[in-house]
Amino acid sequence: MKRLFLFLFSLVILSSCQKEEDFNSNISPYQNYDVTIDQEQMDVQGFNGTQWVITQITYTDLITEAHSDTLTFNGLYDYTFGNYPSTYSFYSTPTNFKLELYDTPWGNIVGTLYNYNMNNGVIEGLVFKDLMDNSKTYKVWMYRIF
Repeated sequence: MKRLFLFLFSLVILSSCQKEEDFNSNISPYQNYDVTIDQEQMDVQGFNGTQWVITQITYTDLITEAHSDTLTFNGLYDYTFGNYPSTYSFYSTPTNFKLELYDTPWGNIVGTLYNYNMNNGVIEGLVFKDLMDNSKTYKVWMYRIF
């Protein structure tokens, strides 16, 4: 009788337990999600077809150089510095833009730009770093003429 009682009691306890469904079990890692991204962030053609004039450069050691050169961006990857042809890279990150300029008088440099710079066509003292030596930094002043 005691065994029967224990058996029935165990049966009642076991049948009353429920497994909770795992919250993440319904989510497929391959499921498509609708993500809205600001078109301005996706506009990687931000420099294509524009001209910018560099007005000043400040070196790491705070030497300021008044400089006047025109950058003409002829395509998605090609630009001229003065009359010297070269290449560049422009891409967006989640919070800003990156501009990499190759073969400048200061070497290959990269700088972070923001929506303000792109919308207003002005870069005022933003830091660009040498791609080969991060200890070399340059502050750049330039503006878009078209």
